[in-house]
Parts: sequence; structure tokens; C-alpha cells
Amino acid sequence: MLSASNQTPTLPLPVPFFLYNDVTILHGLMGHCLKRKKRRLEKRSRWTTAAVDLRYDASLGAVHEFAAAKYFARMMMTHPWRTFEPAEAEVFIIPIDVDPSDLDEDDSQMCGPQMYEQHLFETMRLVFQQSHIRKKSGADHFWMMSASYPERLIEKFAPTMAEALRTAAHLHFMTVGVMELFPGRSLKATPLEGSDLYTLKGDLRKRPWRCSLPVPFVQSFPFSKHEAEPFEAWTKRRYMFYHQFSGFYQDEYSRSLRAQALKVPSVARRPARVWVGDKFVPSSELQRGFQSSRFCFAIAGRNGGPTRKFYDAVLHNCIPVVVSDQWLYAFAPFAGHIRHEAYAVFIPEEQWMRNLTGVVRRLEAMPRRELAARYQALLEVAPLLSYDRPDSHALGSVLLWELRQQCGTQQGPVRDEKLYPVDVPLRRLRPTSPLNGLQVAEELFRHPTQLSWKWHHDPATTSDFMG
Repeated sequence: MLSASNQTPTLPLPVPFFLYNDVTILHGLMGHCLKRKKRRLEKRSRWTTAAVDLRYDASLGAVHEFAAAKYFARMMMTHPWRTFEPAEAEVFIIPIDVDPSDLDEDDSQMCGPQMYEQHLFETMRLVFQQSHIRKKSGADHFWMMSASYPERLIEKFAPTMAEALRTAAHLHFMTVGVMELFPGRSLKATPLEGSDLYTLKGDLRKRPWRCSLPVPFVQSFPFSKHEAEPFEAWTKRRYMFYHQFSGFYQDEYSRSLRAQALKVPSVARRPARVWVGDKFVPSSELQRGFQSSRFCFAIAGRNGGPTRKFYDAVLHNCIPVVVSDQWLYAFAPFAGHIRHEAYAVFIPEEQWMRNLTGVVRRLEAMPRRELAARYQALLEVAPLLSYDRPDSHALGSVLLWELRQQCGTQQGPVRDEKLYPVDVPLRRLRPTSPLNGLQVAEELFRHPTQLSWKWHHDPATTSDFMG
């Protein structure tokens, strides 16, 4: 059993996993199409190629926030729990990465979107030729897709495949890497006042073949250097409050919540310590704001959805102030293993809109003891929520533990329609033994492989490794 020192709690058992790296399964029929479309494709492994895969475009200051599946898969290539023997694996990861957007709309024969469905069927056929898949009929296989809504892509571009997945009860393919628990936010999590219960309102989903897990957004800054400041140095950060946003991609609901942040300087006791803005800023300036602030506002996105600024704050040791009633119920990653209230501050949307002064005063007056406790908890959770760090294998570990706990890798298939029924009171998942990410990372470092040590030394250098 994994354990740290005598002073640390026992960690869950490791989850040995098998990562498919057969290029025929990964790219199959679409390999030549992708190669033609992406001239920078190397070794027929687009999702492992730094030059193509990197979400960061310095000229735009932009990062692809919906790239978690790529970054999780790349990270897991060097994870110390990876096994190359299917008989030893508890979890199987299929890092398929073909998106209809990669195809040529005007190509009606070889590389058009109609080939997407043929590719998926060919991939499934090849996977189900493997003898080890028969053990649990696919319930232990996790189909990794980089797109933000892979189910919608399947239903739009591969309707026959979608119908087969719905009707074939023995299949259980799961997509991890989608950013939201409920695709397209067709369902809204409505907390019930005064309890841990919530209900789902909205259209009944048609995807019984899926087990949903919220996962962290990809943060905005690639290969960010993480430095844990001493608490005393952290308290001397220049800014108390920080938030930058553009309402261009938001709906009216989100814009109104985010516009409220622009009023913070007018109610803060020390306006010079507030840095808020309502337009895009260069990436370096955006990062400097996270690095030099104590509290960073993470305000609900479109239709009340999650926001990447939460993860940017965590990465830079800035305490997230979450203004989103749905976040803890619908978007909190790894809720079975992380106590998010220990480090982040959660503000009800109504209180944010009606009593901004009270919210600001509460944060300004936070006792030093509470600040220190939240800061320490933030340092401990960061390895579980941040990609591209030397200790990010901890993120891979907690995701595997979450799969084991919630998605039935041991006892059999667990499906969304049973996990999250509509219009039925549900209880918010809480961790029984919250994890300390620093301890998880330390324990992984104690059992390194040659590849995991290479990742620890420099995550960027492992981006092209398949194994």
C-alpha cells in the first residue's frame, strides 16, 4: 500500500493502467488526413507533439482551455503507475484524438467529416479484438477525447455510433477530459438551501454510455514555473484583489456577475490594492496579476458555467474567490478526494450582487490565522489541479482514484443516468479523507521510473514520448 512517512495518512492503493499507443488505434483511417491537414504532425502522434499540441499561442496570448484530455494523456505517458502489460492493468486509457474540426469540409471522399464515424468504428473494432477487454466488456476502458463536448460530436458526426453506444448495454465507454459535468450545460445544478442536496433541472440526457467526471481546466500558461513563497512573503503581495475579463464570450448572466467586480475599487478600503479590468491584456501582464495578488475572483462563466481563472489562481498561489452557485455541485474536480472549501472562498451569487461591500469587507478582514490555513491548503492542493508541473503526476493519480471510486472500474459499469438522475435530490460528494497533493507527489517520487523521473526533471521534454 502507498504510504508516506509515519506522520502522513495512508494513501489509496495505486491504480495500474494501460495506455494504448498503437498508432492504428490512435489514428487509424484518419492518419493520412491529419498528416495532410497538420504538416507539423510528427510520428503519427499529434496529441504528443509539443509543436502542434501546445495550447499556447504567444502571438495571441491565448490558451486552449478545453485541452485537458491531451495534457492528461501526455502526462500519463511517464506516470510511475503505467504498465505495459494489459493483464496487470485496472484501467485502460484510449487517448484517441480525432476531431471533425481536423477534417476538410470540402473533401467529400477521403478526408471529409463522414470519415469520422468510420474511424471511430474502426477504432472500436480494433479495441474489441483485444482479449483483455472481454474481462469487463469495456467498463474499465476510458476513451479520452480532447474536444469539449465529445458526445455531441459523436451524435452529430457519428449518429450510428451514438445509437450503438446507447443500445449495446455491454459497452461502457467513458469520456474524461470534458470540462463540464453536464454537456452543453443542458442541465443546471440547483442547490437546495441549507443542505448538501441539489437537483438537476433541464433536458434528460441521451448518453447512458458515459460516466462523467469534472476535471481541471488547462491553465493559461504553459510550463509555468511554480514557486511556493513563504507565507510572510505572500502576505506582502502588491494587490489584495485581482480580476480581468472580457464579456465577449459571455452571456448576459455572466456579464452581469463579472461587471460587479469592476465596482470593487469603489468599496475597497485601499483602492490602490485592487486590480480589475474589463478587456483582454497581454499574457505576461495577465500572469503578473495572478502572481502578485492575494485574492483572485473566479466568477461564473457562460450560463453559470466554470471558469479557467480558478485554475490560474491555484497555479499562482492566489486564493480563488468563487462566485458561482453551481461550482461545488457541478464543476468541482475530484470532489471525492479534495475539500475545496479549505483553500477557496465561495460567495453566493445573490450576496455578490446585493452586498458587494460586505463581501469585500469579509475578505479584507480575514484573520491572519485563517489566511495562513487557506494558503497552506492551497499549496497542498495545487499539484492535484495543475498540469505541466514537475509534481503533476499527482493530478493523474487523483483522477485514477476518482475513476475507481465513482465510475465502477472494480465493481462494474456506472452510468450518468444513474449517477445524476434528473429532478431527484442528490447529495453533493464530499471527501472522507482529503488528499494532500504534496504528500501524493512525494510518494510518487519515492517510487520513480526512468520516465517519471524525466518528467519530474522537465515536463516539457517528455511531450513527444510514446513508449
